[in-house]
Amino acid sequence: MRRGRWLAFVSAVATAVVVGVFTAGSASAATSVTCTDSASDQATLQNAINGGGTVLVHGTCLGNWTIANQVTLTGVGGARLLAAGGGPVLSIDTTSTVTINTLTISGGNGDFGGGVDVFAFSTVFINNSKIVGNTSDEEGGGLAADFDSFVSLTGTSVTGNFASFAGGGIAAFEAFLTLTNSSVSSNTVGTSEDFGEGGGISVEGSSISLTGSRVLSNVASAEGGGIANFDGALLAEEQVVVQAHAMPAMTVGPHHWLRPNLASGQIARAKARPSQVVVLPPVGLTLTNSTVDHNQAGQPGAGGIINLAGEFDSPATITNSAITNNTASGPFAIGGGGIVNVAGPDLLSQMTIVGSQIRGNLARKGNGLGGGIYNEGDPAGTALVSLSSTSVSQAAGTLNPNQAVFGGGIYNTQFSDDVNGDGVGDVSLQNRSSVVRNQAFLTGGGVLNDCGATFSMAPGSTVMLNVPNNIVNNPGPFDILGDDCFFED
Repeated sequence: MRRGRWLAFVSAVATAVVVGVFTAGSASAATSVTCTDSASDQATLQNAINGGGTVLVHGTCLGNWTIANQVTLTGVGGARLLAAGGGPVLSIDTTSTVTINTLTISGGNGDFGGGVDVFAFSTVFINNSKIVGNTSDEEGGGLAADFDSFVSLTGTSVTGNFASFAGGGIAAFEAFLTLTNSSVSSNTVGTSEDFGEGGGISVEGSSISLTGSRVLSNVASAEGGGIANFDGALLAEEQVVVQAHAMPAMTVGPHHWLRPNLASGQIARAKARPSQVVVLPPVGLTLTNSTVDHNQAGQPGAGGIINLAGEFDSPATITNSAITNNTASGPFAIGGGGIVNVAGPDLLSQMTIVGSQIRGNLARKGNGLGGGIYNEGDPAGTALVSLSSTSVSQAAGTLNPNQAVFGGGIYNTQFSDDVNGDGVGDVSLQNRSSVVRNQAFLTGGGVLNDCGATFSMAPGSTVMLNVPNNIVNNPGPFDILGDDCFFED
């Protein structure tokens, strides 16, 4: 059986919730460590870490360290942790609680997490630090977060890291990840067009929230140049949050289960930690007051963001943010210069975009579908994109519209088969949204609805001044590329 275009290609090759606030008991004197960039640094700093409490780090420390307790590492005067050999710079063991302040972490190499490897059930705060120049043979060049760990980055940059398969900058698997006033830039993932997802960030079955942050100039050899978000509702469906405060299920449709947010202030999980606030982000991807700009993906594409429901539902919310100047660059790329939203069979992939700008994104190579947005509902899958007070357009004062071969602004499609049934691809413009001055080289300058996919506009929304036309509807039975919209065994 052949599935939809995007998944077939891949297979072939909230309101935040305050979880807990804790204040340390009696404060002990800090331990001060001065490194000399020598072989003795590893043992010296490791002994201080093993003692717990607060460790003040001076100079450049050479080594690889493991943390298996509660500790705060604070860099003084530009302190650096530089890997001495193979393995991550910092390996944070299961159930540890760690705060990292004003440190540069570089030179690490590991299978998971070249710079920082966060094991399951750990809690990590990284503040005003730099994770730069690390590599991973598999996932998370700069940082990797594992099952039910919580990682918070504030005022921190993740730059110039590399991973072979997923998450050039950051990778998370069934974890909680928040970025506040931070940047993920110039990271790279993948060694060929067959591998490499999430040049900046790759998350699978995780809750990830970016606020006031930037994802810039990252590169993925395959998909998701900026952010790759897969199966965001997995955490909800496996009920990672403790049962005592488990959230009730909410039915969206047949077999579509999503976890609603906890009421503000409700405690879901509690671990003792000194004067720190743990905030669980909503299920899936949440982007607020943030920028995803000048990222690049090969093929199948998704230069800026891909949101994909492959095994579990995958919700995403983008608010007051800019998805700009991203490129799907592979010679045979499916497309999605700015955003890709795909629902696999019997799954829901729902993207809500509010008060945002989607501008200057390119899908001009190969067949090039969807310069600004690519939306696909596979057989029995439901792919929904809702835009409210959002502009899919040319940037003001520039000659740089969203561009594609088909569907310059938006490409919207759906597929069916004789096993699963009909898929749904639906895009709606709500509350003064606009698709203006986009360009398709062949057809569908503003919007191309393929294989009977649905598109709607609320009063006050506009689709105009697109080249060569505004809205093209193709009901099938063949899509715009001549392939059958209905797949048979």
